[in-house]
Parts: sequence; C-alpha cells; structure tokens
Amino acid sequence: MYFTTSLIRGNFLFCHTLILVYYKNMYKKIVCILLTGIFLWTNSASALITIEEEKKMGEKFFAEVKRQIPLISDPVLNRYYNEIGQTLSAHLKERYYPYYFFIIDDSTLNAFAAPGGYVFIYRGLFLAFDTEDELAAVTAHEMGHVVCRHIAKRIEKSKKIGIATMIAILAGAFMGLDAGAIATTAMGAGMAMSFKYSREDEEQADRTGLNILLASGYDGKAVVSSFKKLLQFSLGSGGKIPPYLKTHPDLEVRIVYIANTLKRISPPKKKHHDQRRFKLMQARLRALYTETEAAKNFFALKLRQDPKDAVSHYGLALCFMRERDWGKAIIHLKQALDLKPAEPLFWRALGICYTEKEEFTLALRYLKKVNQDAEVAFYLGLAYEHNGNIDKAIKIWQSALEKFDPHLTLNLSDFSQICYHLAHAFAKKKKLDWAHYYLGKYFELEGKPAQARYHFQKAKNLTQDKALKVKIGKKPNLKEPKKEDKK
Repeated sequence: MYFTTSLIRGNFLFCHTLILVYYKNMYKKIVCILLTGIFLWTNSASALITIEEEKKMGEKFFAEVKRQIPLISDPVLNRYYNEIGQTLSAHLKERYYPYYFFIIDDSTLNAFAAPGGYVFIYRGLFLAFDTEDELAAVTAHEMGHVVCRHIAKRIEKSKKIGIATMIAILAGAFMGLDAGAIATTAMGAGMAMSFKYSREDEEQADRTGLNILLASGYDGKAVVSSFKKLLQFSLGSGGKIPPYLKTHPDLEVRIVYIANTLKRISPPKKKHHDQRRFKLMQARLRALYTETEAAKNFFALKLRQDPKDAVSHYGLALCFMRERDWGKAIIHLKQALDLKPAEPLFWRALGICYTEKEEFTLALRYLKKVNQDAEVAFYLGLAYEHNGNIDKAIKIWQSALEKFDPHLTLNLSDFSQICYHLAHAFAKKKKLDWAHYYLGKYFELEGKPAQARYHFQKAKNLTQDKALKVKIGKKPNLKEPKKEDKK
C-alpha cells in the first residue's frame, strides 16, 4: 500500500487523468475523475511529511472516499464500530490525531487504514468473523500501520508528488482496485508496483496491533483466528485470494509468529465483551445491507433451527422493516423482546415501526428509552408532534442538529428531514422567520444552494430574533450571484 517513485523531476502539471473504477458485487461502473489539472504538492525533494500534513492528506482522502465509495450510513452500526475503535485508540501510547472508523458497503474481504487515522473495514470481512475480538484484532492491526506511520514514512522517502496523485494511487491500493486502470501514467505504474507492505512493516504492525488489542482487554488469540479465517476463505474460493491477503502478504508465517509470541507473554486480564451485541450488529448489517430475500432466508433457517433465537427474530424484523412491512416486523420484534426484554435495539426498532404505523403513543413508549441519534430524534420528534407536543418535538430536533458534523456525517437525509419538519413546526407556531431558516437548511443539505439562499434571505428580512440573526450571519453570500460571477 505504499509508493515510491524516482520518475519525477521538477514541477510537472498533471491533467485530465481519468480513473475507471470497477467494483465487484456492484451493478454498474463508477467512473470518477480524481486528477484534473493538479500541480505537484511540494518543491522540495527533501521535505518531510509532518503530522499536520498527514492529517490533511487523510481529510482529503476521506473526502474522496465519501464521494466515491458506498460507506455504511447506519448510525447504530457506525456507533458500534467506532466504540470498538475508540476503545482500542484509548490505549495508544502516542496518539497523533483523532481516529475514525467506517464500514464499507461491499462484500469484499478487506480492511485498510489511510493517512491521518482513518480505518475502514468491508462489510464482507465484518460478517466473516465469529467474535468481536476478531473484528477488533484486524482493526488493531490496521491501526498499527497508522501508529507506525508506514504510509507517511514512505511518502517522506518519495520525491515530489501531487496530493491528488497520492489519493488516486492509495485509493487503488487500499480498495483493491485495478492499479493498471489507475496508473495511466508511467509514474503511476511505477508507484503501483511497490504497494505491498514490507515484511518489516507487517511485523511492526503485528506487534503494535497485538499490544493495542491486549491492552484493551481483548483476546490476543483472535489475531490468529481472524487471519486463519482469511486463509480458509482463500482456500475455499478456488485459489482466489482476498484483497486483504494481497496487501498483507506472508500471513501463514505471521500466524505462527503471533501464536509463538502469545505463548511467551503474560497478557493483561481479558475484559468481558458482549458477543451477543456483536451478533446483533452482524444481523443488522446482513438485514439492511445485503440482498433482502437472501437475508430473510438466512434468518428463517436460523429460526427453524432455534425458534428462541432473539438475534434472528431481530434480523428478520429488520428485513421486513426494509420492505416497509411494519406489521410483520412488529411480530418478530415482540418475539425478540419477549426473549430479551432489556435490549435497546428492539425498543428502537419497535418505536420506528409504531411511528410509521401512526401509533404515536406506543412509539413514544419505546423511543424515549433509547439513545437519540439523528434517526431516533427524527422519529421521536414526529411522535411528540403528532401527540400534540410540538415544543418538545422542536427541542428534540434542534438538539439533534447541534450534533451535526458535516465532515463525518454519512447520511445527510436524516438531518435534512429534521430541518424540513422543523420548518413546518415553526410555520404552525407562526414563526415564519425560523420556518424560512430551516427550509434554507433543508435545501442546503439537499444540495440546492439557490433555494437555500432564497429562504435564508427571507429569514434575514423577517427576523428580529437575535439568536436567529447570529445563525444567519454565519451564512455568507445569501444573495444570488451576479451573472458575471456565474461565468
């Protein structure tokens, strides 16, 4: 996953490089132009990459990932994976930057870390594991590459390279894409040949990742078992090597090395990690992000084997929710709740189902019990509004918007819908200035700047509210651009 090049001399202008990205298990080609008119990033062949520069690289890389790669946007799954990641990162001896953890919606067996603390795991690999410890083990290993700054150090050794070129080459390496399609220049082809981690890098990441894993209270043996699973998948697929093995070579040797290391050390006491929660997350991932009919068959088979399997009842309920069959979903959620009455995920799903069925009193009974991410806040506000408590709905929705982070938010629709309903709620209260402001926010999140400007300007003209004036004051260029500015 690294690159070096000695083919660059002086300042060259790279332009019009078209990258064709082909995804397996997807229905169409995604064509993206990553490089257009890019100057080389630095004039100094000896310049070193600082922590701040690496952080900026990561931000740019993540911006490209968000535009081009299908990331899982489900708040429950993202919160779960980030909790694992933050548990691991809390035990780092040196933490150069915040760490962020994401799941890619693709069945490939792969995971990677990018510059600046961004860690990604594919849906396929998540579903391949049997325990949370195995998921944490691979995550810790990828974090090991970040902690050791393997990517940054290779960049430091490189000659001059454009930031967009770096993003394109890394995207091809990390995401298992065809390097030949990406490396349309001689420079790119030269870089693509040196992407695999070196043996020294892998061993260092193994040691670092194992230390992180053990310090976090996970089972060190999960490193061995997770790597063994990857090898088994390779053998069971007719010799087809998973992308993770292409970028992480010599796995057989490292399995022996890690197993021997575990025999020699006295690890810290293991903490209890709720494997049932891990199974619930796998069920949610399968139900919401794999082919619906196949997922329904999977959970139905599990229930024939064990009718008291609460996890499979939950998974099947989510499949029906995905099909908007709220009645069947409620039947299975109630069965799951009978078996595990204290499970918040069951309360959450029931609250959403009852809101969709317009049974708002029942919806409130369940939604009030669970953590309020944007999706729950949206439904909880709806339930309060339809039960006659519009002020409570407004408070909940506004509180949710305060947590909005445009850099990390993957699903803007929850927030845009909250803005839309806030606008209507304020219109009902005859507060048209706030109604226009939230309509402006709605159109802003929907990517319609002209409509957004119109409503922000209307809010500005109408309001005498100091708090709203401050909010509108943060919105530059409210007026429609002049014709000469548009050209």
